[in-house]
Amino acid sequence: MGSLHAPYTDLEIGHRDREYAAAALRILREDVDATAELGAHLLNLHVGSHALKPEERSWENLMRNLSALMEYAPGASPPGSLPPTCT
Repeated sequence: MGSLHAPYTDLEIGHRDREYAAAALRILREDVDATAELGAHLLNLHVGSHALKPEERSWENLMRNLSALMEYAPGASPPGSLPPTCT
């Protein structure tokens, strides 16, 4: 299996509320674990939910949680390292 697409939910790692964002990060870590268990090499995910109002978004939380997710995922490539058509 080559890749998986993470479920697109209302949970957002870039939410202004740190607890809300942390809950989304926990779920994405579970998705990373499932990806590895299935033998896939790529997990595609979307951040910056359009469902959030601008005042609900936090770039600081997004970058911190995305960095934490990248550290959690073994052998992960940094964001933006893939061609734009693959992100």
